[in-house]
Amino acid sequence: MTAGARRIRHAAPVLARFGFAFVLDQLGVRLPWRPKPMDEEIARLEMPQRLRRALEELGPTAIKMGQVLASRGDMVPARYVEELRKLQDDVPASPFEEVQQVIQEELGAPVEELFAEFDPTPHASASIGQVHRARLKDGTAVAVKVQHKGVVQTVEMDLAGLLLATRQAERSIPWAADNHIHQMAEEFAHSLRQELNFTIEAHNTQRFRENLADDDSVYVPQIHWELTTRRVEVIEWVEGAAADSDEQLTSYEVDRPAAARNLAALLIRQVLRDGYFHGDPHAGNVKFLGGDRLALLDCGNAVSVDRTARDSLLSLLLAALNDDSQEVADYLLMMGAASDRTDLQQLSADIGRMLAYYGGFRSTAQSGLGELLDQLLALVLRHGVRMQPSLAAIAKSLMVTEGVCLTLDKDFDAQSVVREAAQRLMLGRLSPALLVGDAVRLAKSLQRYVTLLPRQVNQVLQKLQGGGVRVRIFHENIDRPLHRLDLMVNRIVFAVVVAAFIGSSTTLAMGQRVAGSLGYWLTYVYLFAGIVLGAWLLFSILRSGRL
Repeated sequence: MTAGARRIRHAAPVLARFGFAFVLDQLGVRLPWRPKPMDEEIARLEMPQRLRRALEELGPTAIKMGQVLASRGDMVPARYVEELRKLQDDVPASPFEEVQQVIQEELGAPVEELFAEFDPTPHASASIGQVHRARLKDGTAVAVKVQHKGVVQTVEMDLAGLLLATRQAERSIPWAADNHIHQMAEEFAHSLRQELNFTIEAHNTQRFRENLADDDSVYVPQIHWELTTRRVEVIEWVEGAAADSDEQLTSYEVDRPAAARNLAALLIRQVLRDGYFHGDPHAGNVKFLGGDRLALLDCGNAVSVDRTARDSLLSLLLAALNDDSQEVADYLLMMGAASDRTDLQQLSADIGRMLAYYGGFRSTAQSGLGELLDQLLALVLRHGVRMQPSLAAIAKSLMVTEGVCLTLDKDFDAQSVVREAAQRLMLGRLSPALLVGDAVRLAKSLQRYVTLLPRQVNQVLQKLQGGGVRVRIFHENIDRPLHRLDLMVNRIVFAVVVAAFIGSSTTLAMGQRVAGSLGYWLTYVYLFAGIVLGAWLLFSILRSGRL
């Protein structure tokens, strides 16, 4: 049995206990025992609550998967999203002896030789690792992130089970196949494996420092590379106020409205200008330093956006803010892939109704642009348009950022900040240097297409000449005409059999060579059979209404 199959077997009792045995049946998992009836307490819970409880019991990997699903409002029902957002990536801390052992193995020296001070009580603990506060020999205050012992093996087994389950689900569940959940699982596995390597998080942090070096209102802590490995990361300790602490915000003299606007504008700049943004800017990952200044922490979840997607998203946001439903639909289709069931006119009409609904909340604290983008993604998915995964990550980051901003300032208006930042970026792209760069890229693309087109046409012609081109024809709803044809042929065969019985009886009655009682009785048996079967055929035709 593979590691993935073993993990599914271990998870099966938990899923069955919370009422998800039907999922196991669809995946082809056969339990060696019959599931017991749910406890009264579990039976009283709604399905989203049961799912959250089951994921919490299945462990850190399942919790992280639930958090990812909570960011996919485009494919997960709203009531499930709301419940999954309550999942907390919080696990008991490892013993200090294990922390010392990991540091010794990774850095080649004991804790007391590397640090002047090291607090054995963790400052925070999550599924991958825990953070301790320490001080270097030169007196620099640092945060030391240490990976839990054995977490790599546990996560790999969980991911093997998840990938196997999603692969089986796509074979047996149409919804899973339509939404390509195995590909989503592979993207999740790639992201989680990156989190297991602390050097990747350190490189993300360094890239943020470089991108924001010219912005005095944002601070990104410094990495101590000589003390950073795959399982240990040492980074500058940053003191600041939390968004939900009135006492700390007052102590650090934070300008709450200005800090909220700075945080929102920062995310827009990262997404639309840098193409590289913090994927989880929740309140614990942002510290406020006074005035409108802030610091970004825990940069393990970073998302890239390519240039084409950034340009389309910038135009999309401006079109949404201007209530231009047709332009919004056009840019969404440019960023996604439509299917044969996409009704473009209906899509544009639905987008118009959604923009009108959210336009009613403009200039209020309820004008969440992240929620609007999330709902737009859900809408186009219902119309059969498949979007890039990065858009869901952008929508999630926008919603999280807006939540932090509203915590700072209850009158925060996200749309005005986004409009101002987007218009500034749009004007910046009209600079001569950027226009020349765009022209050069366009010329290179045209040159590449001009070079490739004759070669591709020649390849197609060669295949046509050699008989190597095959044409596949797909008939929609072909099952029904085939069924009718099959029914018609069956009736014809049945009628031939009836005619044979009646004809045989006639031949026997008129034949002079048939002697004795055997011929006499065969005549009446064939005649009776022909009459009964003929009446049955006539009755079935009359009942079908297709005389």
